[in-house]
Parts: sequence; C-alpha cells; structure tokens
Amino acid sequence: ASATMSMGDTQPPVASNIPTDMTIDCEETPAFGMPVFTDNCAASVTVVITNTTVNGDCEAEVMMTRTWTATDDCDNTTVISQTITTEDNDGPVFVSVPTGTVLCDGGGFDDPVVTDNCSSFDITFVDDTNGSGCNGTITRTYTATDNCGNVTTATATLSIVDNEAPVFTEVPGTLDVNCDEVPEFTPPTAVDNCGDVTLTFVETESGELCDEGFSRKRVWTATDGCGNTATVETAIWVNKDNTPPVFTFVPPTDQMISCEDFPPTFGNVTVEDDCSGVTVTFVDDFVFGDENSCDNGESFDYRRTWTATDGCGNESTAEQKFWVMPGPAAATISGTLMTEELEMTDNVMMSLENSNAINVSEMSTDGNFTFDVALNQNYTLTPERDDNPLNGITTYDLVLLGRHLLEIETLSSPYKLIAADINNSGNVTSLDMIALRRLILNIDESIVNNTSWRFVESSYVFPDPTNPFAATFPEVSNFNGITQSQIADFMAIKVGDLNGSAVANQLATGDTRSSDGDLVFQLDDASLAAGEEYEVAFKARDFAAVQGYQYTLNLSGLELLEVQAGALRGITADNFGMTNLDRGILTTSWNTQNGLTVADDEVLFTLVVKATEAVKLSQALRVSSDVTPAEGYSELSDKLAVSLRFGEGATGTEAFTLYQNRPNPFGAETMISFNLPTAMDATLTIYDVSGRVLKQVSRNYAAGYNEELIERSDLGSTGVLYYQLETATETATKKMILVK
Repeated sequence: ASATMSMGDTQPPVASNIPTDMTIDCEETPAFGMPVFTDNCAASVTVVITNTTVNGDCEAEVMMTRTWTATDDCDNTTVISQTITTEDNDGPVFVSVPTGTVLCDGGGFDDPVVTDNCSSFDITFVDDTNGSGCNGTITRTYTATDNCGNVTTATATLSIVDNEAPVFTEVPGTLDVNCDEVPEFTPPTAVDNCGDVTLTFVETESGELCDEGFSRKRVWTATDGCGNTATVETAIWVNKDNTPPVFTFVPPTDQMISCEDFPPTFGNVTVEDDCSGVTVTFVDDFVFGDENSCDNGESFDYRRTWTATDGCGNESTAEQKFWVMPGPAAATISGTLMTEELEMTDNVMMSLENSNAINVSEMSTDGNFTFDVALNQNYTLTPERDDNPLNGITTYDLVLLGRHLLEIETLSSPYKLIAADINNSGNVTSLDMIALRRLILNIDESIVNNTSWRFVESSYVFPDPTNPFAATFPEVSNFNGITQSQIADFMAIKVGDLNGSAVANQLATGDTRSSDGDLVFQLDDASLAAGEEYEVAFKARDFAAVQGYQYTLNLSGLELLEVQAGALRGITADNFGMTNLDRGILTTSWNTQNGLTVADDEVLFTLVVKATEAVKLSQALRVSSDVTPAEGYSELSDKLAVSLRFGEGATGTEAFTLYQNRPNPFGAETMISFNLPTAMDATLTIYDVSGRVLKQVSRNYAAGYNEELIERSDLGSTGVLYYQLETATETATKKMILVK
C-alpha cells in the first residue's frame, strides 16, 4: 500500500500592529502607521505600499489613503489600508484694521491685514455713517470668509474729515451793457464733495457813469459745512451814458390860433431817461413877427423850445409851434351818412384823426355829423358801425344772391355788390351764400371777417360799377392842409342786405311788407309715446312757385335726431340751425333760384325725432319768429305767412292756442304768444293772485300766430302772476313768474 501527501501553503500572511483611520487639523502633518506581516510557512513576505489622495469639498480638506499588500512565496496576499482626513475649522484672523480719519465720501480707508491657517479667503465690508461732514464717523464692518466657509468679522471706526473746498462749476462772464439795460447779477454755481454749499457775495463799484463808465463787481464766496471756502469774481461793465433824454409827450404843435387866444397854453411835456435824473427848461421865442404883430393885424410864428438835460449832460429838444393869425383859425368837417334808399344812418362812430395825434370821435345823430377843426392841418375821417348783423337780412337776400350768382337777375348797383361780399374777400361767390345762411340760422352771431356796415365816399365814382372790387374804393376821407370847411358824405351799406330792408336809424320802420299769401306745411297729427322715434314728414300744400322760406320751429317734448331730404332742391342739414336745440329751438332757411312747385302731400323734408315725453305732435311743434323770423317768398309774392297744418283740413292756425310765456320766470321782459283761427278781436289780461288787473291789451289780431311783448315796467308787481286770452268764443289762462 502506498500514500501520496501534498504539502501546499494556502494561508496568507497575517498582519499585526494595524493602523486605524483618523481625522487631523489641516495644520498637522499626516503620520501613517507601520503594520507588521508574518507568514506560517514562508521565510519572507513581500510588502507593496501604494498611496492615493482625494480632495474634499474645500481647499484644506484632503483624504489620504495608504494601502499595504503583503504576499508570501505561495502568492497568498493580505491587504490592509489607513485613511487620514484633514479638515479646516478655523476662520481667518484679522491681524489689524484701519484707524484714524477718513474722507466724507469713504475714500482713505486702508486695507485690513488678514491671515488664514490653511486656505485662501475673501473680504467684504459694509459702511455705517453716523453724522455728516466734519462731525461724523464711518464704521466699516469687515467680513473674512475662507475657502471652507469659516467666517470672521472685525470693525473699524474712523472720524470723517473734510479738507476740500467747494468747486465753482459755472461762472458767468463779464457783461458789457448800456446804462439803460443793466441786468441783475446771475449767481455762479458751486458744488462740494461732502454736502450743501452756502453762497454769499460782496458787491463793489468803481468808475463813473458820466466819465468812461463804471464796473460793478461781486466777489462770491462758497462755504461748505466744514468751513472750507472758495471765491470767484463776476462783473458787469456799464458803458458811459451818451444817450440823451427822450420826450415821451409833447403837447400838440403846429397849431393855428387867433390873436384872441394869444398867448397860447403850451401845456407840459413828459421826459424819460433810464440812466440819470433829468432837468427840463424851455425858451419862448418869436421866430417870425413880434409882440406887436396882433396890434398891427399881422400873422406871426411863436414857439417854445424845450430842453431836457440828463445828469451826464446829454440833451434833447422838442418844439411847440403856434401860427398866430389876426382872423379866425377854425373850420368844420361835416357830412351825412345815407343808404342807397336815401335813409339817414345813425349810430355810426365817426373818428377824426389829426396828423399831430389829435383824435376825436362822436356818434352820428340822425345821419349827420360835424367836427370843429383847425386850419392848415391834415385829417383822416373814418366811419364805423358794427351792430345787429341780422338787421335787414332774411332768406330773401339769399334768393337775390343766388339769382345774381346764376346771372338770372344780377345785382343792380356797386353798393349791393359790396353788401353781397359777406366774407369781405373782394368778390361775390357761393361762400358768401354759406356765410349769409349761417347768420340767418343763428349759427354765427357776427359776420366773420367783416363788419355789419360799410361806408364809401358818396362822391366816389366806380371805374367799373359792375365790379366795385376792381379798384380800392375809399372807406375813409382824407383832408390835407385844410383851409376852409369841408363836406364829407358817405354811402352807408348794410352788409348782407340786398333788398334795402335794413333799419338805418331809430325813426325808420324797416321792412314794412305785409304778408299777401300763405306758405303751409302739412303734417299728419299723431300721439307720440315717450322714448319712441318717429319720422315727421313736412308735406306740400299749395306749394306753388316758392323761392324760399325761413322760420323758427319750436320743439316741445321732442329730441331731433336726423334731417332727411325730400322734394326741396338741395336741402340738407346745413339748412337747419341747431345752435339753440338745448332750448327746443330749431331754425331753418331754404331757397332756390327759380320758383319751385310741389304737388300736394308730397314730402318736402322729414325730421326724425324722439319723443322725450308723451305728447301730441300738434302740441309739440310750433312755428314762431323767436330767433329767425317766419316768412316765405314766391315768384308771385315776396312775403308769405308761414304756418303748420296738422291732419286733414285742420290747420295749426285754426286752433285757438295760448302758449307759455318765454322766458319764464322773467326779470326784464317776456313774450306771450298765441294762435287765433281767424282774424278777430281778442283781449290779453295780466293780473296778480288777488285778481287785481295789472295790464290789459285789446286789439284786432291777425289769423294765425301772434305775440305781445310784456315789460316789467308794465306790471308793477312781482311773484306769481296770471295771463288770460279771451275772444268772443274762447278763453285760456296760464301762470307766469316775475322775479326781482
């Protein structure tokens, strides 16, 4: 029998004195242990040492690992290791911080001295200022943070010092001026590095105004809050006074007086000098003739020479001259103001201007004027009147103007052509029709770019009567070297009045035409509901050869929304004046150049309205002359009475109606209006609450619309009053209020 045995080594070396892991401060030097290896079989053990290093989260944090690998002869191995970790728990150290003083803006701080045991670090700071300027301190708090997040703080408190003076940033230059235009000094501007600046000055003068002039200087001192100062000088040089005084007023000169008025009254002069005081003297002298000339029946020249001397000896003179004559030295300028219809025109301001600045004005009386004037003088006479622009203006003037523009019937005189130039453009165009209609509709309250009246010298002969604008026509009269009384007559032209109906003076009656026909607008009567919209058609009724019309339409309980055209030629919203719609008043004017005939019941135009209350249409619409007088025109008659007819066969004029007075309440005067079905006798009575009759008017009134103007002086009482209209068959009463 036999046996085989193997003697192999399977046991690795055994380690003893094995080192443990440790953590040390970053300032310490790492010291690894020394393990001992033994083996059960091998005579020797081979040991291999390896080192590894891994960085941590910050600069001073490091993990160092040493590994021992022990191998016996049979390649059995044993591995052990040791890790040493360094850490930084100490913050930076402030070795020193700044001390002493610092500038107010923080400049001048030294850097602190800081160290750290292991790693780099950053320094930040925050300043806290206590006080200001030279009385304050700045505390700076430093924060030092190393790479591992360790933080250390320190503070330094320094006193603020301000040794810097203010700095002038803008300094005005030296001005060179005359003595009459010396300005105020313009202050310089200064700034300071630490705060506000106080500016003071000392002013001095050197030199003489009447010598070579003088210098006015200011030394400006800028002072900061710590007493630091800076100075600068500015100056104004005032030139020598070489300008003589100025006569601002000298009484009239070159006058002619009679010996009876000698010696003359010279009056007093006024003088101004902007630099120095003024002394005024005068000398009277006979330039031609002597003190005996009047006794000898001779004319002579007598003068006063004024001398004004300022403080520097500069002089100026002014002279008053009188021609003294043995006989009268006066005359008159007189004349008349008359329309082309030979009506005298009053309320004209006549202004007479003398070449020696003698200006006088007077209002013409009954179309006449007279001025007393001195002989051998130059004068300009100017007439002016600019009142009541609607005086004499109606839609009939539009008819005439339109016929002229279409050359159907041209205006017959140069004065009517001037009246037709409404906008004062120097010719007659359709723009004048627009301006005239705006006046009639009360859209414009005055004539734009023109006056209500114009005046032309009556003696003037137009080179071309069909075009008065071809040459400049005289609207003033000039008199040069007048030697005797003069006559200056003017033709008065009412702008816009082409048929001569204007009232030229207080005694004239104006348009005396009576209505010899009717212009009726047919409407369908209806009961209107509040808030609803309606189309109110104005229809023709006996509308034959009509050339135009105008009237005021009073709306009660209605709001106008729109105007729609109908059979009338060219009618648009421009034919309606809506300026007074807030008072319930609509004005209208329409015209055509050839008479227009429209069949009965054909719609002339339509008003779109909204009822603001429940009302009957016949009570909501009324024709009046409140703003634009109610009248129409046809080829057969130049004046028609305008009325509304509601429903079939019943006219507004056939209804007996008493309207509310307007205005109400009233203070100075009020208008009471009413409709009568036919011409008849009627009585209007006004009485107080006790029944006492204050005023009564009885007369025969025309059919249709009538009105009576009642003045405060007619009543003699205030408060609540009543007025009653009574005819043979009807009676109506309303209340009104008279205020104090």
